[in-house]
Amino acid sequence: MEYFRNGMVDKKGNIKSFSAFKKWVADSGEMFNEKHLKTEYDMAHSSALMAQVWDELDSELVEFNTAGDSYVRPAHALLDKFTAPKSDPVWRRICPPLAWGCRCKIGPGKGTTPKKLNNKQAYDIVKDDVKGTIFENNTAVTKIIFNDKHPYFQTANGKEKQLTWSNYGLQDLKKIKTRELDAFQSREMGKNETVKSPHESWMNPDKGTTNHVRYYQDKTVIVTTGKDDEVTQVKVIGMSRDRVINQFRKGVLMHKE
Repeated sequence: MEYFRNGMVDKKGNIKSFSAFKKWVADSGEMFNEKHLKTEYDMAHSSALMAQVWDELDSELVEFNTAGDSYVRPAHALLDKFTAPKSDPVWRRICPPLAWGCRCKIGPGKGTTPKKLNNKQAYDIVKDDVKGTIFENNTAVTKIIFNDKHPYFQTANGKEKQLTWSNYGLQDLKKIKTRELDAFQSREMGKNETVKSPHESWMNPDKGTTNHVRYYQDKTVIVTTGKDDEVTQVKVIGMSRDRVINQFRKGVLMHKE
């Protein structure tokens, strides 16, 4: 699926507008989910903008800034106003965006800003979320927006690899269990809620199926749909069975909440 990488930029190396990119993908005849495609595009665009800001920074110090509203992720909020020298290696690992939909930015830092974190503490805050993913990257330094950890491009022996939740930088089940999840009521209700409002949807092109996943306090419901979104299978799995649940968290991520 390398067409995504090639189609994101024009012949001059500039990132296309989303409408132009979407048309390019549609004209190629490939199937895509517009919401997911927009998320991919926004990530690439944000990375390119941060690379430009980095290259134009005259300051010896760089400051991490959040959007400053209620939508900011708690971990990212802890990094707000973190300042370190531009030469500090930490910026290779925590330069935004740090997640899908991340709106954090970098800017010139000030020596008078109170130092609340050192570079190790700053990285440790987001380490579990970014390590080994496409977000552990500074585009300005590597000159790469999509590295070999990107879900669409990672290959093994020249073939597309079946990609998992970790490739997409999603939370592991241990973290998911700490969320405020709804109580599981019944198999039928769980099926209906999962089809209508899944937490994740994974497409398996080879099988022509999609696994929709929804998490509850003590259960995970997985609804498999096939042609014309017809339900072909419903599974209710205890939340303690991590390995079994993760078998359904792979493929092409078409939706995430």
